[in-house]
Amino acid sequence: MKDLIIKAKKGDKKSLEEIIKTFEPLINNTSISFYIYGYDSQDIKQIATISIIKAINKFNIELIDSFPAYVKKCVRNSLYKEIDKATKVYFKNKETKEIVTLIDYKEIIDEKINIQEDYLERELKINLEKAIRLLSERDRRLLKYLYVENKTLKNYAKDKKLEYHKARYMKEKAIKNLKELYLTINK
Repeated sequence: MKDLIIKAKKGDKKSLEEIIKTFEPLINNTSISFYIYGYDSQDIKQIATISIIKAINKFNIELIDSFPAYVKKCVRNSLYKEIDKATKVYFKNKETKEIVTLIDYKEIIDEKINIQEDYLERELKINLEKAIRLLSERDRRLLKYLYVENKTLKNYAKDKKLEYHKARYMKEKAIKNLKELYLTINK
């Protein structure tokens, strides 16, 4: 195994493939042991394989006896990072959809636009979701507080230990940012 690792570190593809083949049971077990929102088993296998390649490149050859444990740890850590990223994406999308369903379009859309057809309304929601995803974390949380949690701006100011006019400014700024992002998306 030591010779294979040394060769793989130097760029020998056959050695790299042989090492990966050695860890194929780990890759297969990992793909059925982990669930990542939005990923299928092939995606998980690919993450595991890439983790093994990275482990080979980073491994200290003097510690050859610990290589299998090191690879297993690298694969698990990579998958936990992917789970964390996927979870954040899931909750960001969920939060975005909550805000979209409760925000009043009139606050961000020019009143001259006539939204009578279902198609236009669906398009507006899709573009509004995109715009909300692009908002800063602070703006999204403020809008969620006001529209999803249905709390008042006065309570927001109190909770955040802000003067009311500062909270009102932050809301106006968040709506302005949302409007600008929305208009950019619709160009």
